[in-house]
Amino acid sequence: MFTPRLSQPANTDNYWINTGYGGLNPCILGYPSYGYGNCLANCVGYAYGRAYEILGTDPHLCINQASAWYTYNDGYPRSSEPQLGAIACWDDGASGHVAVIEEVFYTGGIITSCTVSESVYGGAFFQTATINRSSGWYRFTGYAFQGFIILPVSTDLDEETLLALIKQKRKNKVIIQ
Repeated sequence: MFTPRLSQPANTDNYWINTGYGGLNPCILGYPSYGYGNCLANCVGYAYGRAYEILGTDPHLCINQASAWYTYNDGYPRSSEPQLGAIACWDDGASGHVAVIEEVFYTGGIITSCTVSESVYGGAFFQTATINRSSGWYRFTGYAFQGFIILPVSTDLDEETLLALIKQKRKNKVIIQ
């Protein structure tokens, strides 16, 4: 079942350790380094590892620049609508950026904002941020939103129940399992 990641993974977690160092992640090492063989700080390494964590199996996503993820032929559907566990993609004409949808918030039955988890090459090992429909899912200046890569995520709960559990988790720091 989907569990939102709202805190930084351990620097020894195999989802974020490069395969050359015995981990599960084929992406380049992060910069600065979060630990031996770690793919953080790097948005591609983070999103790949998070997708692996969510799915429980190798996601076979693009391991190249984030700007190539949305157009990469990985077999996952694309959408302009976010879903839990989806990967948000932006292009800046160079490296781009990817982040993972951890929470969705509704107004009148429409998703109006999302919490994303991400890592930033040359910056944060892990952080969360809010993106909003009203801004066209804007994230960084100079980055154009491409869309969402939809992973086959099972919550085993309807959205309303899951949102209530997420709110309880944030308030009481309870883990959803």
